[in-house]
Amino acid sequence: MVEAKYFSILLTWSAPEPLNGILAHYNIQYSVNGTRETHSTTDLIFSISNLIPNMTVHNITVSATTGGGQGSLTHITSISTLQRPGEASIC
Repeated sequence: MVEAKYFSILLTWSAPEPLNGILAHYNIQYSVNGTRETHSTTDLIFSISNLIPNMTVHNITVSATTGGGQGSLTHITSISTLQRPGEASIC
């Protein structure tokens, strides 16, 4: 699930089944303003923060990593933060 807010984008997901070994972490990758970001977590939730309203985050992927290696990528093409009422678009 993806939830866009004014200054962040909240990602949530379910653990893959079947899991190919013991979970080491989840990899989250995305691009903001042409810069690729990579993060890892053991949680099923991650917030992309410090964004501005109506900002687009591109190529978001989430994958699980276990002792068996990295799993399949879950891919979201792009999503924008919410635009505050009365503000002009920055497109």
